[in-house]
Amino acid sequence: MKATRDADDRRDWILVFALADEARPFLERWEQGVGQRVVRRDPRGLPKAMSRWECGDVEVWTCGMGPRNAARWTEWAFRDRLPRRVVTAGYAGALDPALAIGQVVASADPGYPPVDGARWARFHCSDHVATTAVEKAALRARMDADAVEMESGVIREACARRGIPSATIRVISDGASEDLPLDFGALLTRDDRLHFGKLAWRIVRSPKLIPGLIRLGKTTRIAAGNLAEVLVRHLGPA
Repeated sequence: MKATRDADDRRDWILVFALADEARPFLERWEQGVGQRVVRRDPRGLPKAMSRWECGDVEVWTCGMGPRNAARWTEWAFRDRLPRRVVTAGYAGALDPALAIGQVVASADPGYPPVDGARWARFHCSDHVATTAVEKAALRARMDADAVEMESGVIREACARRGIPSATIRVISDGASEDLPLDFGALLTRDDRLHFGKLAWRIVRSPKLIPGLIRLGKTTRIAAGNLAEVLVRHLGPA
C-alpha cells in the first residue's frame, strides 16, 4: 500500500526511542499526567528490537539501538502511511563541556514549534557508542557538534526524503569529560541489541565496574525523567 498523509488519522505524531528503558518514563508520565491509557500494539512480525504503543494521538515506538536498527524501523513505520510529524528521543552523550547531565537538548526542521524546556543543539549521529572523553573531544572538533547519538540522524534523513517534519529531543546521559564505565558497543548482539550475558560476564570478570554502572544507572534514570517531562508537555493535549 502506498504511504499517504491522512488528516483524519489519529496517530498523527510518532515519537521514537531506541530502547524501552528510554521510553518507559515517558509512557508512565503520559498516563499519570495526561490521563490517557497507554496501549501496547506491536504489529505482527515486528523485529525483536522494536515495540509500539498508542498514547492517544501519539504513536510511540522503540526502534532498537544504532543506525542499522533505525533505518530498518523507518521501513516498518512508514510502509502504510506517513505521520504529520516525527520526534526522535532518548539519551545523548555530551560533546560540549557546557552541557550538564540531565539537560534536555533539541534540534528541529525549520518552522518546527519551540520545545519548551530544551536547549537547541547540534547532533552528530554515530555508528558506535562514544565511550571516552578523548573520543568525545575528537568528535566535537571534527563534527562541530554539541551532542552525539546513534539513531536520530538516520531517522530524520528518512523523514526529510518523505517530506515529514521532524525533530530530535534528547537528554544528556553522560558528560563530555566523562568516560563510560565500559564499552557498551562491544556487548551488542548481531542485531545491535545489548547482550546481557556478555554484560554479566564482564561484571563477573571486573567487579570494579559495578560502582560506575550503578552511578550511570542513577543518572540515566534522572535524565530519562527530565526528558519525559519535556516530551509530555510538548506532545500532550493543548
